[in-house]
Amino acid sequence: MHVTEGFDVHRYFGVRANFEHIPLRAVRWIDPAWTQTSQLWPVVKALGFAAAVRSFLKEQDPGCGSIVWTQDLLLAISLSGGRRSCARRVVYECHGVPMRALRRLLPGLRACLAIIATTGGIRDYLIASGLEKHKILVVPNAVDLARFQIGLSRSECRRRVGLPLDRMIIGYIGKFRTYEIEKGIPELIAAMGLLGKGLERPPLLLCVGGPLDRVEQYLALGSASGVDVDSMMFVDFRPRDEIVLWMRACDVCTIPFPETVEHFARFASPMKAFEYMAAGVPIVATDIPSLAEILADGQTAVLVEPSNPDAMAAGLRRILLDSEFAEGLVTRAFEGVRVNSWEARAQRMLDFVRSKSTGEVDPH
Repeated sequence: MHVTEGFDVHRYFGVRANFEHIPLRAVRWIDPAWTQTSQLWPVVKALGFAAAVRSFLKEQDPGCGSIVWTQDLLLAISLSGGRRSCARRVVYECHGVPMRALRRLLPGLRACLAIIATTGGIRDYLIASGLEKHKILVVPNAVDLARFQIGLSRSECRRRVGLPLDRMIIGYIGKFRTYEIEKGIPELIAAMGLLGKGLERPPLLLCVGGPLDRVEQYLALGSASGVDVDSMMFVDFRPRDEIVLWMRACDVCTIPFPETVEHFARFASPMKAFEYMAAGVPIVATDIPSLAEILADGQTAVLVEPSNPDAMAAGLRRILLDSEFAEGLVTRAFEGVRVNSWEARAQRMLDFVRSKSTGEVDPH
């Protein structure tokens, strides 16, 4: 993102101001050429940013004694090796496989002190690219537990966000699409049309996060699937502090990601899974590798076959009709998510990095 003078990064992301934020100027002249599918734009921006960081670090630490922690591939490669570079101890935190144009550069990470991968799929891809397994630690994303423990009942949450009190609500909380790729909402809508059996009144499908440019298509799909317009509600992006209210207002929350998109299936570590668990709502999710690393079928969630509306409907029905089973899922999920706080995640990563820095045997 671009930052301007006076921009408060701590307030923007809702984090404590326990670190200094110093904006660096990178290449901006290429911004007018940006497109969603451009491969040149991110490469040039990354190179410009890497140059800016190298210059800054040279001024701050000419002896190259610092540890650099980055999610930028080119920056990690640039700073960690090469005769002409000032080699530093670099930790590369990888939240996804880089765009195709940059994947051939992955072996350049061999000089990094440590690599953090958020899924096993990312780790496997990095190893297949020639990186050493002992340098890679898998640590999924996490959650701020305190933010999602608000002490409000489902009814009170519904009152605060203007939702009906007298019907079941099935929720999806998050962006409807990523990089213009659908994240399962069409299949979720189709599943709603199969839910009638055993339910006195059709539930409300609540999707919160936007964008809303395809709502008319979603409504048309619902109509074709036998879902009434008043049984679907689409809400645009909401402030982060409000998200827990929408989650806790639901009887069940969903993660309907497709298996056909490799990013979702293997490389994504969705924070919504941890947030659902922390918010205390039962979960139905598709049984793809990235989610199976986080959720256990029948224990902390119901996992169903991806891109299968019948399977999704069956999973939703199981929770909606069996409150005791649903409560058990919630209890076990909350106990499980305790180890996935941001504080615990940070400590695990730091322990791993220290072990690599000192040569100690990593306990993980």
